[in-house]
Amino acid sequence: MRTHRSLAVLFAHIAAAAVACGGSTTSTSDPSGVDGGGGGDGAAGGACAFKTLDELSPAAQLDYIVLRNELVRQGNVVGDGGVVDPDAGLTLVSHEVTDVEAFGEPCKTASDPATCKKALADLRVITPPASGSGKDCIDRQFTPAGCQALYVVYTSGDTVRAVRTPDELRAALGPIDTADEAWLMARLAGYAVKCDNAPEAAGIVPSATKDADGYVLEGIQDTGQCGPVVRMKVRVTTGGQVSVLETVNLASPPCAIGRRPDGLACDATAVHVATSAVGDFFSRAALLEDASVHAFIKMAEELSHHGAPRSLARKARRSASEERRHTRVTRRLARKYGARPVAAKVDLRPVRELRAIARENAVEGCVRETYGALLAAYQARAAADPDVRAALAQIAADEARHAELSWEVHAWATARLADDERREIDAAMRAAIAELSRELETEPAPSLARDAGIPSAHDARALMAALRETVWA
Repeated sequence: MRTHRSLAVLFAHIAAAAVACGGSTTSTSDPSGVDGGGGGDGAAGGACAFKTLDELSPAAQLDYIVLRNELVRQGNVVGDGGVVDPDAGLTLVSHEVTDVEAFGEPCKTASDPATCKKALADLRVITPPASGSGKDCIDRQFTPAGCQALYVVYTSGDTVRAVRTPDELRAALGPIDTADEAWLMARLAGYAVKCDNAPEAAGIVPSATKDADGYVLEGIQDTGQCGPVVRMKVRVTTGGQVSVLETVNLASPPCAIGRRPDGLACDATAVHVATSAVGDFFSRAALLEDASVHAFIKMAEELSHHGAPRSLARKARRSASEERRHTRVTRRLARKYGARPVAAKVDLRPVRELRAIARENAVEGCVRETYGALLAAYQARAAADPDVRAALAQIAADEARHAELSWEVHAWATARLADDERREIDAAMRAAIAELSRELETEPAPSLARDAGIPSAHDARALMAALRETVWA
């Protein structure tokens, strides 16, 4: 396998040839991105519209109930000269609260509605600085650090209370005797569902079947935006016990852009809302672009630790800055197509040995990011949406530089490894290429091929073949 120092030029030629031989062509685009037959991804009025709070029968009368997502972002304290002060701890960057779904009238029976509503608006369950190690948080121990919590809040008379655990929810609801209560219990236990636009999920909508013991819930599990398409079956008993009966992995997501850093978390409580296949794609892409920011920051740190040339660490930091811009751009595209993107969550990891760094770089950089750069060049030519073409044209140029950096790091790192370690890295790279090839066998939804310029399985095979003949040769 060899490197090329002008991948942008090479990828432009490969992408242009692939599009000319059968890729998507530009045309008037429908921003809804919903393929024929109706049914959005949780969109109001769609065949898969899905709510969980409007048919509850709690043990006590509730005026209002809301499913809330809370996210704390923290960052390192930077001292003079732009140097991180390791002894200064973390500083708060943002503290965001999003109401995912609500039912009822806030503080309807409160003796002092204004005071009650203020308490509702001010309620938080995470107190910065957040370690991410408690029951209220999903680890976000990387830059930016912090944590995330999904929970329920209700008002009843003058009471405003947060419900953060399945046990607390059982106490508030009493016996689980409606399907909505079963869905809510499953969600708080970590088994969220969504309506998925992947072809493998066609016709699969959430269903709840009542039996003598409670409810059996079926649907597509929300495995986070970097997770596979998983069909799951979960039992929720009348007493509120949640257990998994069956899971079936249907497909991997059609999203190969960006590095997946060590510690990337794909959790089931992340708020994932998308009303189209295109919105879902760019929402996943935004998450991986966000994850790439963390990956390049970590790369710069580890390269410096192992004595790499300063130019490599400098390029890694520049790449992190470019990935921040890519994150903003892909989030805008996701929102255009009805999605609500979420931030990547990356757990903090100590500096690794050189072999581990080289292995990750080979898989995530020399394989996945290299293909992602070529994919972006293809999309910049094939997408029907002019906004997508313009965005991907700039992203493609940046990603080609990132891929070149991956190959430079590969050359530097493997030169310092033993023969058996180099053979291990080569084997990991070959396995990653094979895995990526399998992922690309899934045909994209028509709207993805049209509006986002995602290649067909045939064209994806052509792109992979071109890489095997050049960069991966």
